[in-house]
Amino acid sequence: NIPYIFSAMGMLHIIGRSSLFKHIFRFLWTRPILRDASALIAISPREYDNYIRSGVPKENICFIPNGITMDGLDKKDDKAFRECYGLDSRKIILFIGRLNPIKGADLLVEAFSLIAGDFPDFQLLIFGNDHGGFQADIERKIDTFHMLDKVKVFPPILGVKKSWAYHAAELFVIPSRHDTMTIVALEVATCACPLLITDQCDFAALGDSGGGLIVSCDARAIADGLRTLLSKPVALKQMGQVAQKFVLENYHWDKISDDFIQVFRDALDSKRLQ
Repeated sequence: NIPYIFSAMGMLHIIGRSSLFKHIFRFLWTRPILRDASALIAISPREYDNYIRSGVPKENICFIPNGITMDGLDKKDDKAFRECYGLDSRKIILFIGRLNPIKGADLLVEAFSLIAGDFPDFQLLIFGNDHGGFQADIERKIDTFHMLDKVKVFPPILGVKKSWAYHAAELFVIPSRHDTMTIVALEVATCACPLLITDQCDFAALGDSGGGLIVSCDARAIADGLRTLLSKPVALKQMGQVAQKFVLENYHWDKISDDFIQVFRDALDSKRLQ
Protein backbone atom coordinates (compact mmCIF):
# COMPACT_ATOMS: atom_id res chain seq x y z
CA ASN A 1 0.00 0.00 0.00
CA ILE A 2 2.97 2.28 -0.66
CA PRO A 3 2.70 4.73 -3.58
CA TYR A 4 5.23 4.19 -6.37
CA ILE A 5 6.36 5.94 -9.54
CA PHE A 6 7.04 3.95 -12.72
CA SER A 7 9.48 4.90 -15.49
CA ALA A 8 9.70 2.57 -18.49
CA MET A 9 12.94 4.10 -19.82
CA GLY A 10 12.21 2.94 -23.35
CA MET A 11 11.17 -0.61 -22.48
CA LEU A 12 7.44 -0.43 -23.31
CA HIS A 13 7.92 -0.79 -27.05
CA ILE A 14 8.09 -4.45 -28.05
CA ILE A 15 10.90 -5.10 -30.52
CA GLY A 16 13.38 -7.86 -31.29
CA ARG A 17 13.12 -11.52 -30.43
CA SER A 18 10.56 -13.38 -28.28
CA SER A 19 7.73 -11.05 -29.26
CA LEU A 20 4.99 -13.45 -28.12
CA PHE A 21 6.58 -13.93 -24.69
CA LYS A 22 6.96 -10.14 -24.32
CA HIS A 23 3.26 -9.58 -25.13
CA ILE A 24 2.27 -12.18 -22.53
CA PHE A 25 4.58 -10.62 -19.95
CA ARG A 26 3.15 -7.17 -20.66
CA PHE A 27 -0.43 -8.40 -20.27
CA LEU A 28 0.18 -10.32 -17.02
CA TRP A 29 2.70 -8.08 -15.26
CA THR A 30 3.37 -4.77 -16.95
CA ARG A 31 -0.23 -3.58 -17.33
CA PRO A 32 -1.05 -4.04 -13.62
CA ILE A 33 2.12 -2.14 -12.73
CA LEU A 34 1.10 0.73 -15.01
CA ARG A 35 -2.47 0.70 -13.72
CA ASP A 36 -1.55 0.93 -10.04
CA ALA A 37 1.28 3.48 -10.28
CA SER A 38 0.75 6.86 -8.66
CA ALA A 39 2.42 8.46 -11.65
CA LEU A 40 4.28 7.36 -14.77
CA ILE A 41 7.31 9.12 -16.17
CA ALA A 42 7.78 9.35 -19.95
CA ILE A 43 11.29 10.25 -21.11
CA SER A 44 10.28 10.97 -24.71
CA PRO A 45 7.22 11.74 -26.87
CA ARG A 46 7.16 8.16 -28.17
CA GLU A 47 7.11 6.77 -24.65
CA TYR A 48 4.24 9.11 -23.75
CA ASP A 49 2.26 7.66 -26.69
CA ASN A 50 3.17 4.12 -25.65
CA TYR A 51 1.70 4.74 -22.20
CA ILE A 52 -1.51 6.03 -23.78
CA ARG A 53 -1.76 2.95 -26.00
CA SER A 54 -1.29 0.80 -22.87
CA GLY A 55 -4.40 2.36 -21.34
CA VAL A 56 -2.76 4.87 -18.99
CA PRO A 57 -4.82 8.07 -18.41
CA LYS A 58 -3.06 11.20 -19.66
CA GLU A 59 -3.34 12.86 -16.27
CA ASN A 60 -1.14 10.12 -14.74
CA ILE A 61 1.76 10.71 -17.17
CA CYS A 62 4.58 13.15 -16.50
CA PHE A 63 7.09 14.04 -19.21
CA ILE A 64 10.59 14.18 -17.71
CA PRO A 65 13.47 13.52 -20.13
CA ASN A 66 16.78 11.91 -19.25
CA GLY A 67 19.22 14.15 -17.41
CA ILE A 68 22.96 14.73 -17.60
CA THR A 69 25.83 16.28 -15.63
CA MET A 70 29.39 17.16 -16.62
CA ASP A 71 30.78 14.75 -14.02
CA GLY A 72 33.44 12.61 -15.69
CA LEU A 73 32.84 14.15 -19.12
CA ASP A 74 35.33 17.02 -18.96
CA LYS A 75 38.50 14.99 -19.51
CA LYS A 76 40.32 15.66 -22.79
CA ASP A 77 43.49 13.95 -23.98
CA ASP A 78 43.57 13.27 -27.69
CA LYS A 79 47.13 11.98 -27.62
CA ALA A 80 46.48 9.52 -24.78
CA PHE A 81 43.29 8.29 -26.47
CA ARG A 82 45.01 7.62 -29.78
CA GLU A 83 47.99 5.93 -28.14
CA CYS A 84 45.71 3.76 -26.01
CA TYR A 85 43.94 2.35 -29.07
CA GLY A 86 46.77 2.48 -31.59
CA LEU A 87 45.12 5.13 -33.76
CA ASP A 88 46.73 7.29 -36.40
CA SER A 89 46.10 10.99 -36.94
CA ARG A 90 42.98 10.66 -39.11
CA LYS A 91 39.84 12.41 -37.89
CA ILE A 92 37.32 10.28 -36.00
CA ILE A 93 33.70 9.35 -36.59
CA LEU A 94 32.52 7.61 -33.43
CA PHE A 95 29.93 5.01 -32.44
CA ILE A 96 29.50 3.75 -28.86
CA GLY A 97 26.71 1.30 -28.06
CA ARG A 98 25.59 -2.30 -27.94
CA LEU A 99 26.51 -4.33 -30.99
CA ASN A 100 23.09 -5.63 -31.90
CA PRO A 101 20.75 -4.97 -34.85
CA ILE A 102 18.61 -2.43 -32.96
CA LYS A 103 21.56 -0.05 -32.46
CA GLY A 104 22.36 -0.11 -36.19
CA ALA A 105 26.17 -0.19 -36.25
CA ASP A 106 25.89 -2.28 -39.43
CA LEU A 107 23.98 0.57 -41.11
CA LEU A 108 26.74 2.97 -40.15
CA VAL A 109 29.45 0.73 -41.63
CA GLU A 110 27.53 0.46 -44.88
CA ALA A 111 26.88 4.21 -44.93
CA PHE A 112 30.53 5.04 -44.29
CA SER A 113 31.58 2.70 -47.11
CA LEU A 114 29.52 4.84 -49.51
CA ILE A 115 31.38 8.05 -48.70
CA ALA A 116 34.77 6.96 -47.29
CA GLY A 117 36.53 7.38 -50.64
CA ASP A 118 35.68 11.07 -50.64
CA PHE A 119 36.91 11.57 -47.07
CA PRO A 120 40.25 9.72 -46.79
CA ASP A 121 41.21 11.76 -43.71
CA PHE A 122 38.43 10.14 -41.63
CA GLN A 123 38.22 6.80 -39.81
CA LEU A 124 35.24 5.12 -38.12
CA LEU A 125 35.63 3.75 -34.60
CA ILE A 126 33.06 1.38 -33.14
CA PHE A 127 33.04 0.59 -29.41
CA GLY A 128 30.55 -1.83 -27.92
CA ASN A 129 29.64 -5.08 -26.25
CA ASP A 130 28.81 -7.95 -28.59
CA HIS A 131 25.21 -9.21 -28.37
CA GLY A 132 24.36 -12.58 -29.85
CA GLY A 133 27.36 -12.67 -32.17
CA PHE A 134 26.39 -9.52 -34.05
CA GLN A 135 29.95 -8.20 -33.87
CA ALA A 136 30.98 -10.95 -36.28
CA ASP A 137 28.31 -9.76 -38.73
CA ILE A 138 29.67 -6.22 -38.50
CA GLU A 139 33.24 -7.37 -39.04
CA ARG A 140 32.21 -9.41 -42.07
CA LYS A 141 30.52 -6.34 -43.49
CA ILE A 142 33.67 -4.30 -42.92
CA ASP A 143 35.65 -6.92 -44.81
CA THR A 144 33.07 -7.16 -47.61
CA PHE A 145 33.23 -3.40 -48.18
CA HIS A 146 37.07 -3.48 -48.08
CA MET A 147 37.10 -1.15 -45.08
CA LEU A 148 39.57 -2.91 -42.79
CA ASP A 149 41.92 0.08 -42.89
CA LYS A 150 39.11 2.58 -42.31
CA VAL A 151 36.90 0.97 -39.64
CA LYS A 152 38.00 -0.44 -36.28
CA VAL A 153 35.88 -2.35 -33.75
CA PHE A 154 36.80 -2.26 -30.06
CA PRO A 155 35.37 -3.62 -26.78
CA PRO A 156 33.20 -1.34 -24.62
CA ILE A 157 34.83 1.92 -23.57
CA LEU A 158 34.25 3.29 -20.07
CA GLY A 159 35.31 5.95 -17.62
CA VAL A 160 37.87 8.57 -18.58
CA LYS A 161 38.58 6.85 -21.88
CA LYS A 162 34.99 7.42 -22.96
CA SER A 163 35.35 11.11 -22.20
CA TRP A 164 38.57 11.16 -24.23
CA ALA A 165 36.72 9.54 -27.13
CA TYR A 166 33.85 12.03 -27.08
CA HIS A 167 36.24 14.97 -27.14
CA ALA A 168 38.50 13.42 -29.80
CA ALA A 169 35.66 12.73 -32.25
CA GLU A 170 34.68 15.08 -35.06
CA LEU A 171 31.23 13.50 -35.25
CA PHE A 172 29.20 11.00 -33.24
CA VAL A 173 26.62 8.83 -35.03
CA ILE A 174 23.61 7.07 -33.49
CA PRO A 175 22.21 4.92 -36.34
CA SER A 176 19.56 3.18 -34.20
CA ARG A 177 16.66 1.32 -35.72
CA HIS A 178 14.84 2.01 -32.44
CA ASP A 179 15.83 4.07 -29.43
CA THR A 180 14.23 6.20 -26.73
CA MET A 181 16.03 9.44 -25.97
CA THR A 182 19.36 7.70 -25.58
CA ILE A 183 21.54 9.01 -22.76
CA VAL A 184 24.65 8.71 -24.91
CA ALA A 185 23.34 11.57 -27.05
CA LEU A 186 23.30 13.81 -23.97
CA GLU A 187 26.80 12.74 -22.99
CA VAL A 188 28.13 13.44 -26.47
CA ALA A 189 26.45 16.83 -26.73
CA THR A 190 27.78 17.81 -23.31
CA CYS A 191 31.28 17.35 -24.76
CA ALA A 192 30.43 19.74 -27.64
CA CYS A 193 30.59 16.92 -30.17
CA PRO A 194 28.01 17.21 -32.98
CA LEU A 195 25.63 14.32 -33.65
CA LEU A 196 24.07 12.54 -36.58
CA ILE A 197 21.10 10.48 -35.41
CA THR A 198 18.24 8.63 -37.06
CA ASP A 199 14.60 9.63 -36.79
CA GLN A 200 14.04 6.46 -34.76
CA CYS A 201 16.01 7.85 -31.79
CA ASP A 202 12.99 9.87 -30.59
CA PHE A 203 15.07 12.99 -29.95
CA ALA A 204 13.69 15.46 -32.49
CA ALA A 205 14.42 18.34 -30.12
CA LEU A 206 18.13 17.95 -30.80
CA GLY A 207 17.64 18.47 -34.52
CA ASP A 208 15.24 21.35 -33.92
CA SER A 209 17.87 23.07 -31.77
CA GLY A 210 20.49 22.91 -34.53
CA GLY A 211 22.75 20.73 -32.38
CA GLY A 212 22.46 17.66 -34.58
CA LEU A 213 21.27 16.32 -37.90
CA ILE A 214 18.39 13.83 -38.02
CA VAL A 215 18.09 11.45 -40.97
CA SER A 216 16.02 8.45 -42.00
CA CYS A 217 17.03 5.07 -40.67
CA ASP A 218 18.71 3.57 -43.73
CA ALA A 219 22.29 3.38 -44.96
CA ARG A 220 21.81 5.74 -47.91
CA ALA A 221 20.25 8.49 -45.76
CA ILE A 222 22.99 8.12 -43.14
CA ALA A 223 25.60 8.34 -45.90
CA ASP A 224 24.01 11.51 -47.24
CA GLY A 225 24.02 12.96 -43.73
CA LEU A 226 27.69 12.08 -43.25
CA ARG A 227 28.58 13.71 -46.54
CA THR A 228 26.66 16.88 -45.67
CA LEU A 229 28.29 17.27 -42.26
CA LEU A 230 31.85 16.22 -43.10
CA SER A 231 31.90 18.64 -46.04
CA LYS A 232 31.41 21.59 -43.68
CA PRO A 233 34.01 21.37 -40.89
CA VAL A 234 33.41 24.88 -39.57
CA ALA A 235 29.63 24.41 -39.42
CA LEU A 236 30.21 20.98 -37.84
CA LYS A 237 32.20 22.50 -34.98
CA GLN A 238 29.53 25.16 -34.47
CA MET A 239 26.89 22.43 -34.36
CA GLY A 240 28.74 20.80 -31.48
CA GLN A 241 28.77 24.05 -29.55
CA VAL A 242 25.03 24.51 -30.14
CA ALA A 243 24.39 20.94 -28.95
CA GLN A 244 26.34 21.54 -25.76
CA LYS A 245 24.47 24.75 -24.93
CA PHE A 246 21.08 23.18 -25.70
CA VAL A 247 21.66 20.09 -23.56
CA LEU A 248 23.14 21.88 -20.55
CA GLU A 249 20.29 24.40 -20.53
CA ASN A 250 17.48 21.86 -20.90
CA TYR A 251 18.67 18.47 -19.63
CA HIS A 252 21.04 19.18 -16.76
CA TRP A 253 20.17 17.28 -13.57
CA ASP A 254 19.90 20.54 -11.66
CA LYS A 255 16.70 21.14 -13.62
CA ILE A 256 15.50 17.57 -14.17
CA SER A 257 15.80 16.59 -10.49
CA ASP A 258 13.37 19.34 -9.48
CA ASP A 259 10.76 17.81 -11.76
CA PHE A 260 11.26 14.37 -10.18
CA ILE A 261 10.99 15.77 -6.66
CA GLN A 262 7.69 17.43 -7.54
CA VAL A 263 6.28 14.14 -8.88
CA PHE A 264 7.31 12.35 -5.66
CA ARG A 265 5.74 15.05 -3.49
CA ASP A 266 2.49 14.92 -5.45
CA ALA A 267 2.34 11.12 -5.02
CA LEU A 268 2.81 11.42 -1.26
CA ASP A 269 0.26 14.21 -0.96
CA SER A 270 -2.26 12.16 -2.91
CA LYS A 271 -1.68 9.21 -0.58
CA ARG A 272 -2.26 11.35 2.51
CA LEU A 273 -5.61 12.53 1.14
CA GLN A 274 -6.89 8.97 0.68
